[in-house]
This record gives sequence, structure tokens and C-alpha cells, in this order.
Amino acid sequence: MQAGLSAASAPQIEASLQAATRLNPEFAPAFDQLAVFYARQNTNLDQAYLLSLTAAQLEPFNVGFRMNAANLLMQMKRPTDALAVLQVAARTAKDPAQLTMILREQDLIQQVQAGLQRQEQQEREAIARSQGAIQSWAQPDGPLTDSKPAEPPENPRHGPQRTAIGTLADVECSWPAIMHLKLVGGPKPLSLRTRNYYKVAYSALNFQPSSNLKPCEDLKTTKAKVVYFEDEDASAAGQIIAIELRK
Repeated sequence: MQAGLSAASAPQIEASLQAATRLNPEFAPAFDQLAVFYARQNTNLDQAYLLSLTAAQLEPFNVGFRMNAANLLMQMKRPTDALAVLQVAARTAKDPAQLTMILREQDLIQQVQAGLQRQEQQEREAIARSQGAIQSWAQPDGPLTDSKPAEPPENPRHGPQRTAIGTLADVECSWPAIMHLKLVGGPKPLSLRTRNYYKVAYSALNFQPSSNLKPCEDLKTTKAKVVYFEDEDASAAGQIIAIELRK
């Protein structure tokens, strides 16, 4: 491991360390180094943490083992747990040099933790702004005003819910808010409908809509993911639940 890991050496190193833990279950360095091996490979991280815990339990005053465990927890994106491990390590430090090293690592993790918290807060705020913009955007324009009679409401009895991705085509609207369309790009065109396009949940993926949605105009030739109910009659058009527009 000190000479470096490679595709050729990794299996032999892993097998040797595993054999060491089996041959002498009281030999803490074998557990610690197997955990370090998995961390360097970025694999089996949950198992690696258990190995680190075993090493620390076998040699509770070994600061190095606890430092390795804290680094592993940071790799697993668990800064709070990493700080807890370092607090224990600080109580077992044997000299000022070890304590200084631990405190320096704690300070670094706290800075990383604060940065992650700021990032999460910014992401939450961005999502909230995006949802607000989408809700404002996804208010369809007023109903059509031709003289066609309204269709009866959807039958509450329907088939299973499905999801499909493709391109919207043949979008047709009629009074008061009826919409029929096809989703193409799959094995065969999928006929879909809604008797009230106000009740469809509209959203946008990976782009910011620029204006209020006009379903009968803006949905034409647009890529989308559509969530819908199959009709009890397999030959009938599905009932649209949601449309997610995509760039």
C-alpha cells in the first residue's frame, strides 16, 4: 500500500489484509489498514467504517486509528460524526503535538461543515424560488370560448398510473379546458387527454420558463415526461396527471 495501489496489486493487498484480520482478530492495525485500503479505493465504505471502529475498540488510545476513522466519515459525507470521533481522540491524545493535529483537523472539518450548510441553504432557497416561478408560469391562460359543449367529467375509475417520455404532438384544445395530445418517440404514439388542463401539474426540468404557459400553443413539439392514468378501456386515451417539460 505504501508503494501505491494499482489494479494488479489491489486484490493481493485486500486478500492479505483480510487474512490478517482472520488469523489474529486482536491485531488492530490489520483492521485499520483494511479500512484505509477501502477508503483509498472508495469502495465498501460502510464496511470500512466498521473495520475502523473495530481497530479503535482494540486500541482505544491509538489516535491514528481515530484520525483515519474521521477521514473516512468525511469521505462518507458525515462531518458531524467525524467531529464526534475527533472529540474522543482529543481526550486520548498523549502529547501536545497530537492534540494540535486533532484540533487542526477539527477546525478544517468545521469549515467544511459550515460550507456544506451554506450550500444546502442556497439550494433550498433556489428550489423555493424555482417552484414559485414554475407555479406562476404554469397557470394556463383563460379557457377557450368556442361553442362546443363540455364533455362529462373524468370517470373516477381508471387503470394504473404510468409514466412516459417523448415529444408532445397533435395538441388540440376545445371548450372549456379540454385537451387531447399524443406523445411520440416510443414504440407507438400514445394518445392522452385531460378534460380540465387547469388541473394538470405542469413543471419544467433544467430550465427556467420565461412566461405564463399557454398549453394549447406551448406544448406543441415539446419534449416532456407525462404521468397519466391508463383508461379502463385499453383503446381509449389516457388521463393526464402531470407534464414535465424538458429541454
